[in-house]
Amino acid sequence: MRKFYLFTVIALVFACPSFAEIRIGVSGGYSYSSLDSLNSYWETIKTDAAAYTTTSNADWKAYGNGLFGNIDIGVNLNTNILAGIRTGLQYIFPSTYTGFRLVNVPPPNWMYTETSIDNYLIPIMAGLNMYLPLGSESVVAVNVGAYAGWGLAYCAQSTKYNDSSALLAIYGTNGFVADLTAAIEFRLLKLLSVNLNCGYRFAKMTNFKNVESVSATVPGYGLYIIPSNDPFNDNSGKPVDVDFSGINIGAGVNLMF
Repeated sequence: MRKFYLFTVIALVFACPSFAEIRIGVSGGYSYSSLDSLNSYWETIKTDAAAYTTTSNADWKAYGNGLFGNIDIGVNLNTNILAGIRTGLQYIFPSTYTGFRLVNVPPPNWMYTETSIDNYLIPIMAGLNMYLPLGSESVVAVNVGAYAGWGLAYCAQSTKYNDSSALLAIYGTNGFVADLTAAIEFRLLKLLSVNLNCGYRFAKMTNFKNVESVSATVPGYGLYIIPSNDPFNDNSGKPVDVDFSGINIGAGVNLMF
């Protein structure tokens, strides 16, 4: 996949005429994802904990707010059409669960847990942009684009079991991602422009597996191990989705050569 996108960039550069403009853009800002499946997963754990004991103080703080950053490299195919690649990082602010939890190990055990969860997405996409100046001499333009490709996703869960030392399990997966974007661009200089942008990202990730085996000594239980390739499933064995899909709103800067 990486070789494919590298080849795409090289091909675009050599396919363009010598007078073609090369653009490098950096943008970032606020990101919101619903993360319905993940929030539902932890809400179910909270409900089960309340049914398990009347003294439970289980608490789940739902989340979805975050930040995104994009790096775009593109070239003009003609005056108004640009082609290129996009990568970057989307980070969802952490959330926490505290309370009893049925840990699905043989045999299943109820443990008091404190968990902090972070989610990351690294997209690698190719796409096209339509650049539309608002007049022949205008320094203002509308820029709309569409990108599609692949994404690397990680769900990092740091958990204390029965007040054990924190155990960090990093679950990873990959899958299809796509962006639809729109921006108002202001050309300050021949080689420099700034923009205000917004867009929608589709990136529903599933089939997460633990990247590396981790273990901790849990009071009242013993050695607890999360093996490598351990799936991120609910207690019924169904994979838990992490849906990064949602809106991105931010600002950016472009350099033209």
